[in-house]
Amino acid sequence: MSSVVVITSIIVILSVLVCYTFVTQTLALKEQQRERLMTALTAKVRNFKFMLNGFPVGFLPKDLLMLVQRSLIDIYEQLVDIDSGNTHHSQELQAISHQLNETQRQARHHQPVTMENPQQIKDAKACLDELHKFVYSLESKGVLNRSNAETYRAMIKQLVLQITVDSYLAQGRHAKGAGKTRLALHYFSLAHKLLGKEGRNNQQEKIFIQLAITIQELEAGLQLAEPGAALGHSASSANAETDAEWNKFKPEDIAWKKKQIYD
Repeated sequence: MSSVVVITSIIVILSVLVCYTFVTQTLALKEQQRERLMTALTAKVRNFKFMLNGFPVGFLPKDLLMLVQRSLIDIYEQLVDIDSGNTHHSQELQAISHQLNETQRQARHHQPVTMENPQQIKDAKACLDELHKFVYSLESKGVLNRSNAETYRAMIKQLVLQITVDSYLAQGRHAKGAGKTRLALHYFSLAHKLLGKEGRNNQQEKIFIQLAITIQELEAGLQLAEPGAALGHSASSANAETDAEWNKFKPEDIAWKKKQIYD
């Protein structure tokens, strides 16, 4: 065998090995990218389902509910595209598409859902927190314009107001029933101060007025039971606590704009 043939054979073998290594590495890289994408999409599915299932039926306004459902459809369409052999994705896609169709047929009128269970309120706040971050993510990517994003954020903020007031009212009623007048006054003052910070709908206006009457009655009763008792503490404490609660949803809070799992 001549040296030319040997050299040629070696070159061919090396070329094949180089090509094989390149193809193998490329396939491995694509598989890693696919796995990372699958992991990210699966996490998104978990978060969006948490949003849908974490709220009582009828709690989310129609527009917010459709936003979550459409986003979930988009995620499942991506999962079907990159993992076509998994029938679970296509089944879930059909199910959420059906839910969206049902939601579109619903009337836009939204009747507030009252919550009293502490765990339910905690879960709802966590869901709203995720939804708020998601809206900022959509805005930063240009999917939502500023006006639409602000509309969604206003809806979310109104829901936070609603469930926070529900929580204070439930705790106030419980304290009042247990004969803890000062504690009841504290919680009712929190609810009243919080409602006083924002625009109120008709139902909230009625609650706001009734709370003012209830607070006056409790203060009068407390003065009779404890002549000379200081009542200012409840008001100042209420201001501080409601400020802390509400500052979480200030539009300028950069924490909402940090990179999230939705990106």
